[in-house]
Parts: sequence; C-alpha cells; structure tokens
Amino acid sequence: MNMKICVAAALCWGVWAITYGSRPAVAQAPSPPPLPDTVSEQARAQLNAMSAAPNSATTLTVAQMRAFADQFQLVWSSKQKLQYSVTITDDTLGGVPVRIISPAGRPPDKSRVLLNLHGGGFEIDSGSLTENVPIAALTGITVIAVRYRLIPENPFPAAIDDALAVYRTLLKSHSSKDIAIYGTSAGAVLGPELIARILAEGLPGPAALGVFSGGADLARLGDSAQLFPFKMGNLNLSDLLASYAGGRSLTDPAISPAYADLKRFPPTLCVASGRDFLLSGTTNLCRKLEIDGVSTHTVVFDGLPHAFWTYVDAPETDEAFRIMANFLVARLGVKQQTQGSALRCEALKGEPLPNTTITAARAIEAGSFKSAFMPTEAQVPAHCRVEGQISPEPGSEIRFEVWMPMSGWNGRLYGAGNGGFGGAISYSPGLVEAVQHGAAGVSTDTGHSVTSPGGAEDGSWAQGHPERIKDYGFRAIHLSTKNAQALISAFYGQPAKRSYFASCSNGGREGLMEAQRYPEDYDGIVAGAPAYDWTGVATDFIWNTQALRKPGAAIPISKVPAIQAAVRNACSAAGSFVHDPASCRFDPNVMLCKTADADSCLTAAQVSALKKIYAGPHNSKGQVIYPGFSAAGAEVGVPPSNGWDGWLLAPNGGDSHQERYPREMLKYFTPELKTDVDHFNFDQDYAAFKSELAPLIDATDPDLTAFAARGGKLILWHGWADPGLPPQHTIDYFRKVRTTIGVKRADATVRLFMVPGVQHCLGGPGPNDFGQFDAPPQPPDPRTDMTAALEHWVESGIAPDSIIATHTSNPFEFDPRQATADNAELICAYPALAVSTQGDFAAPSTFRCKLLAPGPRN
Repeated sequence: MNMKICVAAALCWGVWAITYGSRPAVAQAPSPPPLPDTVSEQARAQLNAMSAAPNSATTLTVAQMRAFADQFQLVWSSKQKLQYSVTITDDTLGGVPVRIISPAGRPPDKSRVLLNLHGGGFEIDSGSLTENVPIAALTGITVIAVRYRLIPENPFPAAIDDALAVYRTLLKSHSSKDIAIYGTSAGAVLGPELIARILAEGLPGPAALGVFSGGADLARLGDSAQLFPFKMGNLNLSDLLASYAGGRSLTDPAISPAYADLKRFPPTLCVASGRDFLLSGTTNLCRKLEIDGVSTHTVVFDGLPHAFWTYVDAPETDEAFRIMANFLVARLGVKQQTQGSALRCEALKGEPLPNTTITAARAIEAGSFKSAFMPTEAQVPAHCRVEGQISPEPGSEIRFEVWMPMSGWNGRLYGAGNGGFGGAISYSPGLVEAVQHGAAGVSTDTGHSVTSPGGAEDGSWAQGHPERIKDYGFRAIHLSTKNAQALISAFYGQPAKRSYFASCSNGGREGLMEAQRYPEDYDGIVAGAPAYDWTGVATDFIWNTQALRKPGAAIPISKVPAIQAAVRNACSAAGSFVHDPASCRFDPNVMLCKTADADSCLTAAQVSALKKIYAGPHNSKGQVIYPGFSAAGAEVGVPPSNGWDGWLLAPNGGDSHQERYPREMLKYFTPELKTDVDHFNFDQDYAAFKSELAPLIDATDPDLTAFAARGGKLILWHGWADPGLPPQHTIDYFRKVRTTIGVKRADATVRLFMVPGVQHCLGGPGPNDFGQFDAPPQPPDPRTDMTAALEHWVESGIAPDSIIATHTSNPFEFDPRQATADNAELICAYPALAVSTQGDFAAPSTFRCKLLAPGPRN
C-alpha cells in the first residue's frame, strides 16, 4: 500500500478497502467505464488518483486494519471539524462504549437524539467519528455512536445486543419519537436488524431509519455486489458474512429483515451510489418498504463508490450529508419547526419599526460565509438574517443587520462595534461569532458605507453631512440595538434575556457611549482600548506627527527594534516586554548616537521627538492635554505594522495611522475650525476642536450612575503596548468613574484589565487572546474568556478579578481555551499586577495578583 498517498490525501483504494470493506477486483469483474460528466471535477480527480495508486498485494491482519482505521478516522475527522464544529467525548451507555458527538457553538437540541451504527464490515470501526461529525453539526442534535462488539471475536447477535442496550438506555431519557437511527455500510445493515429486534421485543420504534449504503437481505446482495466485488483483509464477501452470522442462516429474519414483515418499520431514507457494491441491497430494501406501505425516500448518486461521503472531499459529500441531516431533522419534527422559523423570519420584512425600512429578511441555511472585511471564511449555522436602514432625519442612512439562530438560541443579544471611522457591518468579530455561539447579533455601518477595510480611515463621508457625524458618534449603535431587540421579540416571541456589547478601539468608544447615553440598551459591555476621548486622541496624534516632522526628527521604522531593546534593557529584568510600564523609567537619552547615525541609535532630534511621544501633548504653559505613550518593550509590530511600525512611524513614502486620522477629521469633520495637522495650535485650536466635535463623538462622561443602577456591568481593558491609543488614558477614565459614582458602586459596576505586551486591540508579544471581541464559545469559560466572565458577572453576580490570557501568533484565530503553560499568563484586575517568579508564560497557577499602589511606581 502506498502510505504516502493515503496520508497526504486520505484517499486510495487501500483506504476504501480497509475502511469500508470494498476493494476493486478488476480480474473478477468487467472494468467500469470512465466516470461520467455528472460527477464533480473534484470527485473525478480524487477517484482517478485512487484508481492509479499502486495496489499492494499485502494482506493486513484484523489488528492492523483496526489500527489503520482508527488513525484514518482521527485524520479525517480533524479535517471535517474545520468545516463542522462539534465536541467529541467517549462514554458508556447501558454498559456499551459509545462516542458522543455534539454540535459546538450552540446548545444542542437536548430533547432529541440520533443513534448511529458505524460501518467497517462488522470487523473494524471505520465511522464512529467520520460518519457523525457533519450530521451532529448540521442537525444541531447530539449523535450517540455505538461502538459495538466486532467480529470475528463476537459474531451475531453481539453487535445488535449492544445497539439494543444503548437504545433501551436512551428510552429512559427520550421518547421514541425523538430518536432516529442511522448507519453506513455495515451499520446500514445493522440498522434494519436493530429495528426488527426493537419491534420483536415489543419496544416503541424510533421516528426514522437511515440506511446509507446497506441493506436487509444478506443472502441476496444483488447485481451490484457482482459488478463491484468485495474483499476485506483475507476475507471475501461471503466469508465475511458467514463470520458475522456465526452459524446462523443468512435468510434468518433476525439477520436479514427483508424476509420478515416490514410494515411497522419507521420512515426510511436510503442513500447509495452508482458504483456501490451495496447499491442493490440498499435500493431493494427501500423498494420492499414501499411495497409494505412504509414511507421511504431513495437517493442514488451517479458514478460514485461505496460510502463516498465519508472520505471523498467533493461537493457530493456535502450534498449527501445535507440530505441525510434534512431527513433526520424532518422526521424528528425539527424541520417543521425550522420551516416555521423561516416563515417568521421572512415575515419580519413587514415589521413596523420607527424610521426604519427592512430591506431584506431571509432564512439562511448553515454553510460558509465570507465578506470583503473578513480575513478568512467562516462556517455559520442556520439563521435569520435581517437587513435594514434607519433614517432618523433627512440625509441619515444607517444600515444595520441582525442575525438570529434558527434553533438553539441562548436568549442573548450581542452588539458588535466598529473600528476607525466605521463604514461597514462588523461580520467578524461580530455577527458570525454571535450565531456560531448561540446568540443573536447586531451590527451597523454607523451611517455611511466604505468598500474596503482601508476606508475606515477615510473621513470624506462627513463633509457637509452633520447628520452622519451624529450617526457615527452615538446614534447608529443605539438605534440599531433598539431595532435588534424589537426584531428578536417578534421572531422568538420573547425578548432577549440579556444584551451584551463587546468591541475595541472606536468600538470601545461606542460601548462607553452606550453606557453613558443609553444605559438601558446593554446589561454588560466590554470596552477594549476605548477611543472614548476621540478629540483628545486626535490631538495626541497631531502632537506626535508634528514632533516627528521637525527637521531631522523623523524616526525610521528600521530603528524600532533598537528602541524596543533599549526599553527592555531599562525596564525588564527578564529582557522581555514590560509587565508594568507605569514603573518604567526609560530615558531616551541613552540611545543618543555617540558617533555616526545608525539603526542602533537615535540622533539628538530623534531623541527629542521620542521624549515628546512619551510626554504627550502640552500647551505653551506646560499643562498636559493628553497622556503620552508607554515604554512597553513591545514596540515592534506583531504582526508587522501593528506596532510603532505603522501606527506612530510612517513607512518610506507613506504616512502613519496617527497622521491619517487627524488629517481627515480636521479636513472633513470641523467646518468651523480652519486648520490642518501642521498648523494646529495647542493653545487655541484644542479648545475649538473640543467645542465643535466633543459633544458628538466623545464618550468622556464618568457618571455611570444610571448604568450602575440598573445592574449594568462594564469591563475595560487596554494593552500596555498599544501604539494607537495611550493606555494611561483608560486608567484615567477608570479612576474618574470611581471618584464620580463612589468606590463601592464602582466596584460593583466596573473592572479594568491592563494587559502587558499587547498592542492595539490584538497582537504583540504578550498574552493577547482572552475572548475580548465577541460572544463566548459554548460552554463558556469565565476563567479564560472575557465576554464569558462578563456574562458570569451579569448573570451570577460574580465579578472577575483575573483572566487567563493566551499568546497567539495569529491574532485572527481567537480561542482562549487553548491556553497552556507555554503560552498563557494571568491578568489581574487593576490596580493589581500579576507576578510570578518563573517569568513570562509560566503556568498560570504560578502567578498571583499583587495589589500595587496606583500611579508611577519605581
């Protein structure tokens, strides 16, 4: 056997033979014609590669086949899980080992259950994983895969005895009408046998049967078994069946139910394929069921081999699993419910909402989703997608979307914020993760539209449109949230039990705006690195830009590694990112070039500019206008351009993020203030800038009394290495809230987490992944996931005092549950600091939260 081919593609005739018990025997049967054009290109390519693979004459032992099948299942199910989100556990039911495969990202339908009998020629387990991962995800129903006893050690009726024991156990917790049975290959032979046994025992029968490449007459397998001869290990088909029967006649109705009365069989789906050695057995069973008056449906895929759906990576595979899933949920009453949900979804098109036009309301099937604003494609469950436009005044056009799971809704609404100047629906992080994790989601474009992610730094939409600035500043999020809450009530017949908002940067500002202006909108808010003082942030950007534009002051990006190294040398005994930048006393003078200019040092003008960046903007009297940036020892962008390279410092021939934002605001947002970045006067223009824009876009009010009074909870967080927004300003807001509403009320309402080594919202060398952006995965873990901790606080009254954060090198793949001693760190609620004697990313259990005095520390 060509093992390299098998491992690389998980496809070769050998896998087919070992896994499903069908192997070509060209010498014993006519060669089949070329694959027809009706077969997809993907399937043709893979099947042609399979037929061209070397065919080893080596006969594997039963133990070798079982080991190989186990490995194959692990590899292939891992591939399946990239598309279908499930959890897998091993257990026993009725004394029989089982695999439990449950849908992930949403609560499973606990009232119903699927019982699977896997394939493998009665001799191996070839499908307790691969047959069930897609089914569990597509149906939303937990699958119990029976790991029955195998031949030759355990002939008939051992496998059926095991399956019946599991079925009896399920009847203790489920009505028979809420159980469906299905199987592939050998499992699709055991399925009819189990039904016959259930009826013979006088037990109530299940709601449905799925026969996927099987049959119910082992004495007569029909024409297809001759056209596509079978061999497994050292056994041909007749030998294998004799081994399974254990001395019983193959016409015994207990082994071949086709010889019995089938009138009491449940509705049955038969699925097979044109080059399946069990095609005849499958279709003959369904034909007899039809004759006996049983509701049946038969699907035959053209040109494909036996049980192709469990190993051929082609469109037909997805289609087959959808057909199976749709049948099972229909017979269990779920499809009827889903169809009702689809009608309710479409009816939302006419839902009367203030100043709102619903432009689309449609039921979306489970599948893939991708937008131009997402880095990768995502898989989403079936959901109701509502799109609309809100026009609270002439010229205002706020687009919004609400996504609601068709089943398994957990009663929560999650609002998603926007980065920069907004302009696009936040699909991910945002709506995608909400429905993946069982919640409804809402997002808005903030009142204007852009066509690419770079458009979030374009402010031209605001010129001559003061109504759009209002929408962006505070109105769009609030009105979209209100519409979402109304649509949820209309769709589900009940309001959301809890509403949450989680976002970062401008999205953090939006969250604080909600808490301050509309405290009734959300029960809990995560506001990360909030640009809540937008006019102050822009002023800081102007200050830094002017400092770097002084003659000779521009710091090239090539010097960022040297700045980072100098900071670490001054403030980190471990030589890594700085855990407590508030205590760092880094003096840029140590970097002054002693001789010629080089990337390892700074000129006098560059030292002066760096000092200004750390000091922050001042007026001519020396009064601080806004905090400066921290010396964090994480200045190099991780990923590139996410640090000082890109945010503070401009690439050759370009401009930095800090240059672009204030340039756009002064040009398009402030018709009364006539100035630009180069001529901005910090004595006169700062006050004018504030006066004109702050009432519309700043969320600086520390009085959260109303939010606290209704039990609202707010989690603030900021990365100490943020090159976009000075971390100190978030600390300043936290302190103002405590002063304004009182320490006791603040302790019951607000938490702040300052995260070392984390850059703007994500990335950096520190612990950068802690569930900070969207609805938490299910089951939620408040120890490692910030939004789960917020839910736990709101719903259970337990405030988070620490979070275990994970470092990930790919900030676009968030999963804080992957934390290990090699990449995790404890983050403590401010002003406490996590300390460990074992350095960065030691086991979280080695850290402890130590309360340090607020303010500068040495």
